[in-house]
Amino acid sequence: LAIAASISSNGLELGRLDGNVRADLAFRDVDRRLLENPLNLDVAVDSMPLNAVELGVSTVRDVSGYARGRVQITGEPDALRFDGDTQVHQAAMYVPKLGVRLEGIQGRVVYAGALARIDTLSIRSSAGGSADVKGTLDLSDVRDVGFDLDFSADGFRGIDRRLASAR
Repeated sequence: LAIAASISSNGLELGRLDGNVRADLAFRDVDRRLLENPLNLDVAVDSMPLNAVELGVSTVRDVSGYARGRVQITGEPDALRFDGDTQVHQAAMYVPKLGVRLEGIQGRVVYAGALARIDTLSIRSSAGGSADVKGTLDLSDVRDVGFDLDFSADGFRGIDRRLASAR
């Protein structure tokens, strides 16, 4: 199956997905629908608004900023390989359960094989202070991501109890 999709705004292409999925689409029973190394996808974004994050993540509101980058995804669904990088610029979001707005979010992630390396990730809190994150994410099982992260903070307040909401 060939895949080609794009997202545009005001005639400007913001993102694109190209690639193919190798599958046996026969109308008879087969042992395996997906063939060996079935996925070969290329995802590219340029100035993609991040506010769509709110559609899939109910714990944040008022998301702003944009992303750019390119990532190639290949392999089996249970053994994906990644290659490329993404950057987040001028991002911000309100986290109601913490009562804070995370602002000035800037970051870069480099993908190689089953690892995603966070080169830089900087965050400021509306409650005060800033934090930086570096490290790796193990994506060998995308249903159970492994984390090896280093945090450094300068007066970072991740919770403002006066503004936090609870259910």
